[in-house]
Amino acid sequence: MKVFYIDLKDIDNKRELHEKIADALALPEYYGSNLDALADVLTEYGRGWDIIFYNTSRIREVMPAYMDSMEDMCRELCEDEDGVPGNALRIRFYP
Repeated sequence: MKVFYIDLKDIDNKRELHEKIADALALPEYYGSNLDALADVLTEYGRGWDIIFYNTSRIREVMPAYMDSMEDMCRELCEDEDGVPGNALRIRFYP
């Protein structure tokens, strides 16, 4: 399992959020910087990844609906995994 820690402490908007994610996960150049593109990339490359978002309190205040959508999408992606040990995608959010 490959672990990624993504600090969202200084994130103020969607552009910054997706730039931070793209940098931390070393996403391909074609990454579209939106939730649909994130879902596509995580589905394609995310098997065996453990992604930990931390310091999320501020961004939840700034963009509550977007963060709710992002968490829902991540939860669905993690539930869709095939259950093979070490092959699953795991995503967590911490304040």
